[in-house]
Amino acid sequence: MAMVKHRFAEIHQAYAADETEKLWTTLTNPDLSVIAVSSVCDKIVASVQAGSFRFKDTILHLQNLVLTSNNRLKTSVYLRSITLLLQCHAQLKEFHDAIDLVLTSSPTGIVHPFIVICRQRPELGDDVFFEVDFLLAQYDESYDYSLLDSMGTFFDSVLLAASNAQRMALLHRFANTYPSTALRAELYYYLVDVLQRYPTRRAMSFYLQLVDYISTVFTSPEVPEDELRSIATTVFYQLLCRAYDAATYGYPSLPYLQRLDRVYGTRDICSDQPLTAPNFYLIWTSLSYLLLTTQTVHDQQVVLKMMQEAIRRNKSSDKTLLVAILPLLQTWTEIVENDAAAKQRKSSTLEMLAQVTENASIEVKDKAAIKNDMIQELEEYGVTGAMANMIPYLFHFLDNQLDDTGVPTNSVSHIHALMFTAPYVFHTNTNIRHSNLKRLADLSSVTTGTYSFKFSVFLLTLYLMRSKDIMTSETFLFIYHTVIPTLVDVNDPTTTAKILQTVLPMIQGSHSSQARGTAMAAVGFKTLVSIFERQPRVWHEVKRAMANWILHRKSTLRPDDKLAIQMELAVLTSMRDLCKTRPRTCAQDILPMVVSLLQSSSNLNVASLALILEIMCACIAAGLAEPRSMWNVAISYIAAFAMEREQDMMVVLWTKMCDFFAIVGDVDEVSESYYEFKDDVLFNYIEPLMSSEITSIRSSALTALSHFSASDIMRVLPEKSKQYTDEIVANPNDADTKVLAQLLSHELDHMRRNLFKEDAPSKPKVEETKDVNTKRCIGTKEADLAGRFVKAWEQAGTAPGVRAGYAIAVLHTTASHMSDPSSSSGESMTKAKWYRCLSTSIGDIGLTDHLLVRISCLSGWISLFETALGFEDSTLETKGARILDDLQTRLEKSTVPGTTCNILLAITGFTLTAHRLSPSFGASCAAKLIDLLCSKYIVSPDQTGKSTLVMSEEVQFAANFSLGHIAGCIIANEKLATQMLNTLLDNATTGDTGRRIDAAVDLAQLARGYSASVYTAALKSWPTKTSGIDTLAKSGITTLMNYLNAPGQQVSESRALGILMGWASMMRSTDMQDVCWLARETLKLYTEQDASKLNKGVLLGSFWITAYAAVDDEGSIDQENVIALEEAAEKAANDTNLAQHNYHVNVPLVHLNRMKLVYDHGDEGSTSFDALVKREIALIRESSINTTTSILTLGSLLGVDYLCAVTNPERMAAESRIYNSNGRIEALETLSNLAGVSSGSLAVGNLKNTRIAAVVCGKVNQSAVAMRNAKALEEDGGEGASAQLFLNTSTEPKSYSRLSNTSSYLRAVFDSLTQLAENSSQSDGRAMKVLLGSLCETPGPLPPVNWFPLLTSISSISSELRALCITFASQHALTSTSLVEYIISEVTAKDQPDANVFKLLAGEVGMGKIFELGGLPDRKPRSDEVKRRGMDAVTKKMNITGMRCIEIFEEHVKLLKKSQSDTQLVLLTTLCDHLPPMTEAIEDEDKAQLVKTLRDMTFFQITQPLLNNAQTTNATLSLVRKAVECSVQNHAQVTRQELKQETAYAQSIALAELCRLRRTNSPAQLITDVIRQLLVKDIQSIPAWDQISRAIRLVDCASDQQKLAWVTRVLDTLIVIGSNQRPEHKSDVLLHGLANGLRHILVSLWWWSDPKPTNVAKERELATRSDTGYMLAHIMYLGNAYPQEQQQMLKRILKLIALADSLDSKKLLEQFFVQVVRDSPEKAITGQNDDEIARIITSE
Repeated sequence: MAMVKHRFAEIHQAYAADETEKLWTTLTNPDLSVIAVSSVCDKIVASVQAGSFRFKDTILHLQNLVLTSNNRLKTSVYLRSITLLLQCHAQLKEFHDAIDLVLTSSPTGIVHPFIVICRQRPELGDDVFFEVDFLLAQYDESYDYSLLDSMGTFFDSVLLAASNAQRMALLHRFANTYPSTALRAELYYYLVDVLQRYPTRRAMSFYLQLVDYISTVFTSPEVPEDELRSIATTVFYQLLCRAYDAATYGYPSLPYLQRLDRVYGTRDICSDQPLTAPNFYLIWTSLSYLLLTTQTVHDQQVVLKMMQEAIRRNKSSDKTLLVAILPLLQTWTEIVENDAAAKQRKSSTLEMLAQVTENASIEVKDKAAIKNDMIQELEEYGVTGAMANMIPYLFHFLDNQLDDTGVPTNSVSHIHALMFTAPYVFHTNTNIRHSNLKRLADLSSVTTGTYSFKFSVFLLTLYLMRSKDIMTSETFLFIYHTVIPTLVDVNDPTTTAKILQTVLPMIQGSHSSQARGTAMAAVGFKTLVSIFERQPRVWHEVKRAMANWILHRKSTLRPDDKLAIQMELAVLTSMRDLCKTRPRTCAQDILPMVVSLLQSSSNLNVASLALILEIMCACIAAGLAEPRSMWNVAISYIAAFAMEREQDMMVVLWTKMCDFFAIVGDVDEVSESYYEFKDDVLFNYIEPLMSSEITSIRSSALTALSHFSASDIMRVLPEKSKQYTDEIVANPNDADTKVLAQLLSHELDHMRRNLFKEDAPSKPKVEETKDVNTKRCIGTKEADLAGRFVKAWEQAGTAPGVRAGYAIAVLHTTASHMSDPSSSSGESMTKAKWYRCLSTSIGDIGLTDHLLVRISCLSGWISLFETALGFEDSTLETKGARILDDLQTRLEKSTVPGTTCNILLAITGFTLTAHRLSPSFGASCAAKLIDLLCSKYIVSPDQTGKSTLVMSEEVQFAANFSLGHIAGCIIANEKLATQMLNTLLDNATTGDTGRRIDAAVDLAQLARGYSASVYTAALKSWPTKTSGIDTLAKSGITTLMNYLNAPGQQVSESRALGILMGWASMMRSTDMQDVCWLARETLKLYTEQDASKLNKGVLLGSFWITAYAAVDDEGSIDQENVIALEEAAEKAANDTNLAQHNYHVNVPLVHLNRMKLVYDHGDEGSTSFDALVKREIALIRESSINTTTSILTLGSLLGVDYLCAVTNPERMAAESRIYNSNGRIEALETLSNLAGVSSGSLAVGNLKNTRIAAVVCGKVNQSAVAMRNAKALEEDGGEGASAQLFLNTSTEPKSYSRLSNTSSYLRAVFDSLTQLAENSSQSDGRAMKVLLGSLCETPGPLPPVNWFPLLTSISSISSELRALCITFASQHALTSTSLVEYIISEVTAKDQPDANVFKLLAGEVGMGKIFELGGLPDRKPRSDEVKRRGMDAVTKKMNITGMRCIEIFEEHVKLLKKSQSDTQLVLLTTLCDHLPPMTEAIEDEDKAQLVKTLRDMTFFQITQPLLNNAQTTNATLSLVRKAVECSVQNHAQVTRQELKQETAYAQSIALAELCRLRRTNSPAQLITDVIRQLLVKDIQSIPAWDQISRAIRLVDCASDQQKLAWVTRVLDTLIVIGSNQRPEHKSDVLLHGLANGLRHILVSLWWWSDPKPTNVAKERELATRSDTGYMLAHIMYLGNAYPQEQQQMLKRILKLIALADSLDSKKLLEQFFVQVVRDSPEKAITGQNDDEIARIITSE
């Protein structure tokens, strides 16, 4: 039988337990009754209150009992005990401070027990809510703390993170009536706070119920009025944000709008004042957005009502009301008046339209106060979601920052841009009004959503035209001509139809009143045509309008009304434009109309006739009509009409008529009738018009004439070409340029190809072409004589004693007897005859016989290498390089002074020949050889310690002699030229005087003087002499003159002789007058006084100078020089002191006598010449003492020039005219006998004279060949290869004297320009402009001439002419040395006074041509380049070496640093166009080195300074990009620069450009590193972030998935910064990173294309941060399509929230990211930790 139990006994027993453990053990006894459990729990609670039990431990024990109890009654007891403890927690401070009740586990508190119970035992939810009800009912004001402090976390977990059922259950508990008024108020405040923290896009029904519950407080008198206002305004803003989001994302907005309206209209029950007082600007713009995006008719009704109320409440009105004008217009169009409510809505809409436009011109007053008020409200109430995106727009609007750039790519930004642009169309400033009208039309054409806003914009333009205050005629025309056509779209028939309904009545008028002759009709017609251009389907309307007007115009008399004329011109101009732009569509309909109008209307005005002519010309140009047919049908009558009237009344008509004449000239129809038609036009119309006194008519006639063929043009011009250019000079007209260009082009097409200096190579003609007059057959006997030496050389039978002379003779005959140029292969080169000659000559030649043999030997080497190098430009450098290597190898191995001397002279001859054939290649070789000579062979007068070989007199002569000649090849390089001049002058003017000349000529001293004088003469006579070179020449000559004028004992006789002989070898009397004067005065002094005091070297050299200076370049003889020379020679003949030097007297004198014979038009068959020959022959036969001199003199009589290594082609041509083979027979026989080759036997007798005679024979043959070639080129084109080489290697002629003086327009232009330049002070620059312009427009190539001095003179007149000269030179530089040098001189000129000229030089015309000449052609195809057929084969292309190209570029860059950025951009653009792509492999090593050097120079001289420039602005954006494109090969060159605030923008530009060019292997890593530096260093540069965004867009950012990955990278960067050691102000850095960096990237990727970077004002940081949060949340929303990327972003955001605890400004950062999580879609957070998400969402 069971034991009997008593409840009281069990209760007392259980209650009696004193120890804590026993007490808890008692509770766990399953047999313990519920009443006993209740009693024990009461004891436990009392013990806690008494302090016996610890509060935290007790509550946890009770919580465990609840979770483990299976007895429902006991569980309720445990729950009540927990409830009582929670009540204690709120009642008493000691318990409240004991523990914190938190949402999730925390070291400082415990999770609220109700939260744990509801999560782990959901079935106890109702029991928990009963306990909540108990707590709320028991609450009174005596509590130390609010009950919500203890229960808030539990309430948050339910309302913000639990299920809807639990939320509703708790909300119902709150709705119960509790005795505590304070508690009820606290609950309202708490629920408002929950409302602000409530996640968006979730639990919409509960959210609305929450709002409804909170709204009940508005009628409660228990809450103070100011508290109610705060609650109501908070609810209002929250509802507004929700409505904004609903309208944006497409879920129902009406529930929000209804409650929004209700809250907005709620009034205080006591004061009857509205409870809500939101900022008007915020509410008005928000309601405008909601109206524009309303989903239902009821939405419209609610929004309109609220907008009316907002207007009513707003005390002041300004232009902000206009933000709603576009939504109101759209609403007005959408309302269908099917009932009274609809009519009321429409009426309200119209009423508000009137209200918002009434104050359109009133600016916003007190903007600072308004913005401060807005910021305060944003801080207090908060704005989230899509509405946050509107706030920055509103700030910009208030600050009048116009949004005039970028294209929106997001529907929200698109609508905001439309709304905030619309008010500016009412602006009082016309320019602002027009630009925003255009902007609005462009925005309406953007498609970001389902529906278009075009019709609303169209209505706005119509509504705008109703405004009398701002609607001007300019705006009216702008709307119709620009805005309305922009609204037309091929895919928008609705808007197009509505626009047509507006435009067509303007043209057609009503049935009762036609409007065809009004200004409105004209505007309407032009608008209709503009519509047609965008929508071709309206062509039938355009055609109908034109046809109706034609019919109307044909039926009326000539209109006097200005409006009717305006309509007429509008129609005809539109017809003309259509025929030009759309001929295939429109011309076939328009042409019959205008012909009909012309035939039927006899009262058309001149302007109309001109337009009709234009229409007909357009139809002809389109191929829809023939010119002769149109002339016969219509145009001839217009021409007759114009001929009958005064020209000053017909200017416009004649101008258009000439356009037709131009078409006539362009047509190339081969028929008799068309020829007659052209003649009629040419002689009856164009020719009379060319003499018109009206400039415009004359210009049009000349322009028309330029379209005819050159043969037709010449029929109406003066007979002689010079007469036409003289007419241009007298009366210049720009149109003459085209006429001259046509004539010049025709002349070049039909010009003999030999005048271009180059033709296809052919075998040399040793035998002369037979001539009727056999006496004029040049070179036959000389060639036969030379052949004997060649035969002897080939047979190797020459006696050792004469071998040296024979070798030199053979050397001089190579051009005529060994023209077998080798191929490019080394094997064939060594087998060539000339190569054998080279090898034997180096070993056999000896130069000890005579000084003139030594000096003249150089011409023999030149003859050899002319043969060796041949004619093929393509192989020239290859062969030349092989030959030079061979010679240098021989030089290194040589140990014999004589051999070394020969090799050095051979190298000199090779260099001079190479430079004449290819200046760039020759200059390159010369530069190398100068280094070799200066480093190894040139010994200064006071230097010792060199080897015996080098110090030998032979080697020193050859080295110095060679250096002077080779230095002349590098004159174009002014830097190197200056160095060489200093070196040569030092060698020539310092050191001892050496031995006297009577003992023996000091060869080293002579060579030093000779080289210095040759070089200074080359500088002085340089054909493309710049001011710098001219200064060097004058300085050099002056220095040498001073040396010669020093006391006799201080001047070396040999050196002085060398100086004067060197000058004589390159004597130009016009350039060296001081030298001529010195020589002449020296001879006079010698003749008149005692010669003992004269320096013998100066005296002997003066004979040479005077002889060579007596005849100038034009053939004029200076009698004063002749007399001085003859008198001195007469005295010298009897002067025993000069007996051993008599060749210095006789040879120059004979040279002068021959020149007198040449230029006096004598003949070698004359008695005077024969007497001279016989005299020298007699001296040879009679005496052996002066035989050597007589042999040399005899050679001079036959045309030998011992000093000039290079023959003058003009002088050779003149000498060929006096050539007589019969007159030479005796002289040639004498020389052959002396040389021992007359009978084929070997030479005997005086071996020295034999050798010298052989040398003279060779040189006579060489001279004869030169005459023959010059004559051949002059008379019959010079088809021989030798003749061709002769011209190829000559310098450019000084003039076009070889062209016809009567028929050559090229010569006439050149001569006229020369005359104008000489008289520049009296010349008209316009004439020069016309002449130069014609040359610029003439396709090349041009025959060679030295343009340099002419262009230099013209350039100094004006900047405009200078630019023309540069343009001309650039166009034709590829085939002209002088033009190349002119371009170089201009590019490197130190003075650049005109910015436009400098920009021209930096562009394709200047530096572009330099790059092309250097081997870097323009990579862009030239569509407009005209090439003359066949010229590539007959012209030699100019080029410059890579080294010179680099030097020029370096000089130009130095000048560029002082120029404007736009000029620098031009140069960089030009360089980019010529440099090969970075990825392109360059096989040519020289080209590769050139490209590398140019890139390096650009980087260090331009790019690096730009990247380090603190002044970088948007203006230099393109400049930095181009600089990077030119010079930066990889990102390491940029990233090695430290990123600073000042340089961040420039380096970011470089980064973006590298990404665009794909010059980095890891662009993502590179961009991320730069972002990290920007953030860590707190660089707040909006333009820099703009470039970062651009770089991201350029790197695999086409899809949303790739864009999301970039957002993750940016968030990772923020995490890295937050995780590092705590730097100062790290929180500020992150905040700036969000506001500037992240925001700008998001805008660039999703919101705008090419956004305009704007700095964020301090006052707007809150608005900007809210907008950035919205953007990030929106991107999370887009991530629904990409779950993986979405989850990655959310993880980064959660990490950033966790990191925010360690930062200073924890609140701002945490609030930002918490709001992002709240606004994120539910799909994004479902995969995350529930506790963490709940903690974040419920956080304050």
